[in-house]
Amino acid sequence: KPSGIVVHPSKGHQNDTIINALIGMKIKFEPYLGKPKPWLVHRLDKDTSGLLIIAKNESTYNYLTKIQKDRMIKKQYMAIVQGIPNSPKAIIDAPIGRNKLNRKKMSIKKDGRYALTEYEILKSKNNMSLLNITLLTGRTHQIRVHLNAIGHPIIGDNVYGKKSKYANRQMLHAYKLNFKDNKKNNITVQSELEKDMKEFIEFYFNNWYKLILQTYKLLNMKEVRVRYAPSPTGDPHIGNIRSAIFNWLFAKNNNGKFLVRIEDTDQARLVENGIQKQKDSLKWFGLDWDEIYIQSERLEIYS
Repeated sequence: KPSGIVVHPSKGHQNDTIINALIGMKIKFEPYLGKPKPWLVHRLDKDTSGLLIIAKNESTYNYLTKIQKDRMIKKQYMAIVQGIPNSPKAIIDAPIGRNKLNRKKMSIKKDGRYALTEYEILKSKNNMSLLNITLLTGRTHQIRVHLNAIGHPIIGDNVYGKKSKYANRQMLHAYKLNFKDNKKNNITVQSELEKDMKEFIEFYFNNWYKLILQTYKLLNMKEVRVRYAPSPTGDPHIGNIRSAIFNWLFAKNNNGKFLVRIEDTDQARLVENGIQKQKDSLKWFGLDWDEIYIQSERLEIYS
C-alpha cells in the first residue's frame, strides 16, 4: 500500500481507497450480499506504507483472522523516530484505549486493551533512530502510540508527535509478513521502502553527503550548476534539500560559489516559499547561507 491512501471506505473517502482499487482490478473475490468483496484481514493507517493481507474468499479470511488473533502472523515494520531509545532492544508493554478528549486518537490507559510492541535499533545518527519493529498485538495506532509513550515519536507523525519540516508523512513502513497459509505452506513476503523513506535513510544515516563532497574534491570542481524546481505548493522535496546542502558544502570547502538555475513559472512563489524553506532546512543541519542574491533568471549563492 502506498502512503497517502485510505484502506477502507469511510466518511470523506468513499471512492479513493485500497478496497475500491482492489475491486477495480478484476480480481475474483467471493461476493458478499451479491457484491464482490475484498476480505480485509488487517489495516494500515493512511500515511503508513507497506504490506496488507487481503483474502479472496470467506473461508481463507476466517482462517487468516484466526491465526492473526493467535499471533501466528509475524508483522515487521521499519520506523524512523526522534531521539535514541535507552535500550537497543526492548518490548513496550502498555495497554491502549480510546483517548477521552479526542476520539480520533488512542492513548495509554490502565483499562485499555493489552498491547505489545517489540523494537530493535538498527541505526542511530543525528539524534534520530531507525528501528526494526515487530508487532506482537494489533491495536489501532499501536506502534505510533507506543513509540510516543517512550518519548520517541515517529518523525512526520503529526498526530502523536510533532509536525516535521523534513517528512510529509509518518516514517513508518510495513516491510515484512510471515505466516502459514491454510495448506500449511510458509509464506514470507517483503516490501521495499517507499522512495521518501529510502532517501531519508540514505541522507541522514548513510553519510551520502560525505561521499558527494569527497567526489567534488577529487574532481577539483570550482562551480556547480543545479536544476532547482520546487513543487507547486512550495514544499521542499528532500532531493532539493540534499542538492542544496551538497553544493553549499562544496562551495564552502572550495572558497567558491555555485549557481542555481531557477525553473519555476511563478517567480514570487519560488522566492517566498521554496528558497526560504531550503534555507530553513540547511539551518537544521547547522549550516547557513551567508548571502543570497536574487536576480531575474538565477540565484547566486556565495559562501
